[in-house]
Amino acid sequence: MDGLRVDGVFAIWSLENIPEVFSDLILLKSALKQNGVFYVLSHKEMRIPTNKGWINNGINIKALLEFHFTVKESSQLPQEVAKERLHSDTFIAKLVNDKPKTIPVEYMNMLKSASSEYSKKDFQKAKELYIQAYNKYQLFGDALNGLGVVERAMGNVQGAIALYIKAIKLDPLNGLVFYAIKTKIKLIKKRYNRKLFRKPFLLRTHI
Repeated sequence: MDGLRVDGVFAIWSLENIPEVFSDLILLKSALKQNGVFYVLSHKEMRIPTNKGWINNGINIKALLEFHFTVKESSQLPQEVAKERLHSDTFIAKLVNDKPKTIPVEYMNMLKSASSEYSKKDFQKAKELYIQAYNKYQLFGDALNGLGVVERAMGNVQGAIALYIKAIKLDPLNGLVFYAIKTKIKLIKKRYNRKLFRKPFLLRTHI
């Protein structure tokens, strides 16, 4: 989220234990450089630790990985070093990060609900929904862009620009965000004159 990009990632006996594994995979994918390598050793089924033992929440971890990454190599633990059940119930994969980032359907629906409230001019409700969307999916910039639009409608121009800048950091290729911030900067120049625009706090964000 802060711009860090790495060449490779390892996940050993870990992904199958994460309840919200989708969010963590998106985080890993965002941290990997284009064509970066992801090495995985995992059970084929989810094994979520609970106070009642291990449970399977139904997520197909292997299919999820194949959806977000390209599989270059796939194998299993060698039988000479693993018992039969461990050999058959696990997999090893070498994945490459060469597929585009996929936006979850739930996230898109949350954005649509927020946009609908904005269209009704219920800015406070729209703001709450955009915040919910961002809090759940913090690796996408669309909710921040929506929040910026709402803040502008509520009269907080500087707050809107700060949100747009944060959205650009998350999603540098989002042309809608660039257009929005360009429009708001022009508005500031017109309303407050160039002297105020030169003040450094307008371009420094601490969100």
